[in-house]
Amino acid sequence: MFETYDRVWCGALRAFGRRGRFAVALILGVLLCGSLAPAAVQMSTGLRFVIADGSAADCSAKAETALNAFLLNAAESPAGSGEWVAHGPVGGTGPPTSGAAIHCYPVGKGYVVTFTCVAAVPGSPYAPDVLCSDIGNTFSGKPV
Repeated sequence: MFETYDRVWCGALRAFGRRGRFAVALILGVLLCGSLAPAAVQMSTGLRFVIADGSAADCSAKAETALNAFLLNAAESPAGSGEWVAHGPVGGTGPPTSGAAIHCYPVGKGYVVTFTCVAAVPGSPYAPDVLCSDIGNTFSGKPV
């Protein structure tokens, strides 16, 4: 009985041909791997302040305070660069689901500061636009 089954199966594969088997494998691969991704990363950029009078040290101090209000482990990377990064959220467990960067650039007697935020969706308690807005408000001293 198994010999007949094997002959029929092998005959069907031979009749289908190499191209047919490739086409079936390709279609199955697309169908199995083409499902929707369970997560995404959203990003917010564009929030920018121009401070006419202030030092890079002022900007760095405000950046660290603002990042630590919402995220964890704010650090200047590399030291002295004016680029501050943090991840979080505060009180979260497991891998970080959001992050932010603040860039301080000295210009004339003041500085320009930009904000960039990212969030994993689902998983992060913050939307990146809201996170950047809250960090920006904390940076500038406005109530959140």
